[in-house]
Amino acid sequence: MSLWLLCSSSWAQNLDHCEKLLLNGKTLSDYINKEQALPEQQRDQKYLATLAQVKKSNKCSDLLDMAQLKDNGLLIERSPIASDLLNTFNQFHFKWIMPEDNDRAKTCNDEYQWDVFDPKAPAYLMTRTLFQNKNEASQIVLSYGEPRIVRQGDDPTTSKRTQRTSEDYKQALGLEKEFSFIGDGEILGFLYERALNSSKFTIPKSNRAQWVEKMPFKNEHNIYQHFGAGMLGSPSFLYYHLKKKAFYESDGSKYLARSLVDSIFQNLLCSSPDQYFNQEELTAFTKEFTQSNTQSASETLWNHPITKEENCLSCHLPMDKMASGFRNLTLIPSSKQCDKKQIQVLYPIFLKSNHVQEIWSQVSEQELTKERQDFSASYGTGSFRGKRFRTLRQLGSLIAEDPNFYSCQVKRYYQWIHKRYPKVETIERLGREYQKHQDGLKLLSEIFDTPPTVVKDSLESM
Repeated sequence: MSLWLLCSSSWAQNLDHCEKLLLNGKTLSDYINKEQALPEQQRDQKYLATLAQVKKSNKCSDLLDMAQLKDNGLLIERSPIASDLLNTFNQFHFKWIMPEDNDRAKTCNDEYQWDVFDPKAPAYLMTRTLFQNKNEASQIVLSYGEPRIVRQGDDPTTSKRTQRTSEDYKQALGLEKEFSFIGDGEILGFLYERALNSSKFTIPKSNRAQWVEKMPFKNEHNIYQHFGAGMLGSPSFLYYHLKKKAFYESDGSKYLARSLVDSIFQNLLCSSPDQYFNQEELTAFTKEFTQSNTQSASETLWNHPITKEENCLSCHLPMDKMASGFRNLTLIPSSKQCDKKQIQVLYPIFLKSNHVQEIWSQVSEQELTKERQDFSASYGTGSFRGKRFRTLRQLGSLIAEDPNFYSCQVKRYYQWIHKRYPKVETIERLGREYQKHQDGLKLLSEIFDTPPTVVKDSLESM
């Protein structure tokens, strides 16, 4: 069946499509009828009036406004429809940025993992940023903290997953305050979880004596440690996109966090690494192996022992340069030898490094005659868009400046809303405007107002 282009003159935004998309098949009338069916003394007249006003206005933007959040992350007006809207966006964001095999087993992982780290925390961050007007879109990769969901009747004392009590977790993990689990009921908003210091973690033993010296906090760790850069610094995001355990210590000599970097390119930038390929870098890299000592000190060489095949470099140069900044990100188990009889948590942590040599550095003529700097003997400096970064927060700032970060969200939301891929000019126009105004709800309203067009490409082809 062929699809016809919908012209602007015939396109009229209405609530029918929004209801199907955002309310899981329900309609405003369903919410109105349910509230009116309550005894008169239990009805929320203000809520009913708002529903009636949205139904009369027939605008998707008015429906979205019902789920706006206050500065502290809680709903401005608590209501069943507001909670359902937040839940819909949480589900969409989670499917967008987290892997499909979310519950797969991992070395030293156990059933307690997600009672400590909420796997949906990155999705909560996106939803909170979207519905909190004073929170600019760039906060998705700039904010500092781990958002936790707040529900009506929250803070139960027993884990549904493991049937362990909050006291069990408090003692096993050495927490300084009561441990709470996610409850049932309507979503009220999202709060940032503050640090919970732990003092009972066992330091994993290693054959290398340098291990204890590199531990930044000795026996005191923070199980909710957030590394900045919004969702990039979320333990849940790092844990699942690292793909494998790092054997207590990752120096990059055996592998790079390419799966993590690939997720950033695919899910936050809607791009493949080769779209960030710089021909000048390839030229410099090629000269390294084709010329002798005639290179000048001004030429920047790619000091990388892993990838030497020129036909692979269009992807590996940008991907591995970013991944280099994650080399010291290591997954640490809270119980040694992965003892299944004890509560344990596998969590990511950055290790300090005593190395002073950057892997991406200018090489002097004198250094050209020396043995090449070993990759594992450099500290974790990454590179993105031709700029270096040392921390996740620095990387987040570089991503926040990238137009692809905003156009990617345009593509994802547009395809979700209109069930088709946007035209290039639509992506560019809405992306530029979004980067300027930084208002997620405004972007959604503009997408709802934009007549859907038919193009052959799909989002997966990005």
